[in-house]
Amino acid sequence: MDVSLQNLVNLVEDATAILREALPVNPYEEHLLAMLVYHIAKFCSLIASRTPNPSWVTATLLICSTLIAFEAILWVVADHFSWFVTTNATLLFIAVICYVVFSRRTRQS
Repeated sequence: MDVSLQNLVNLVEDATAILREALPVNPYEEHLLAMLVYHIAKFCSLIASRTPNPSWVTATLLICSTLIAFEAILWVVADHFSWFVTTNATLLFIAVICYVVFSRRTRQS
């Protein structure tokens, strides 16, 4: 699951690079807070992915930090759409709940 999320983050990063070349204004400079959140989440995702013996906490951190990085980089690309923040936060909550339920079921069996 994380590979597909990471591919989504990379796709949006590429879109941001194209947007940066197309616009006269640098979108990274306009969204410093979003870039800070993105880099912190990307760093947490990198640390969690390099863990030799991942636990359920590490897997949850990996999934959540990748989703937060995805949402933060979307802030840069789609800054005019404020509704997507609520949508992504809801999807993040649903993904975490599904992961916790799935991990509990696999531990019980």
